Amino acid sequence: PRVQGSSPCGGTEGARNFGAVLLSKLFSPDRKGMLTVRGFMSSYNVSDFTDDEIISMNIRIWLAKKGITQMKLRETVGIPSYVFSRKMTGRTHWRVGDVFRISQALGIPVQELYSGFETD
Repeated sequence: PRVQGSSPCGGTEGARNFGAVLLSKLFSPDRKGMLTVRGFMSSYNVSDFTDDEIISMNIRIWLAKKGITQMKLRETVGIPSYVFSRKMTGRTHWRVGDVFRISQALGIPVQELYSGFETD
């Protein structure tokens, strides 16, 4: 099943615009095209994060882009709230099957949730 986005501030389109603005304030590509996260004191390179943190970050990005809540996504893919919370905060590892079901629910290629991984 696919998740349909909605927003209390103007429907799906309003949520997409809000998500785009939020993302532009939080993330920016550096000169090498790597995504950096803007912080109060400094910015971090993707290589500073674990694989699970990158997956969670990409899920948050796609949720904002599509105007979907974490609750709606986890209900759609059938992950209990306490498990989803532990995965999103990095206390539990993501399973490949969970990531695949999330990509299907968001209507995106699974590679999008793994983007940002550095390869040697």
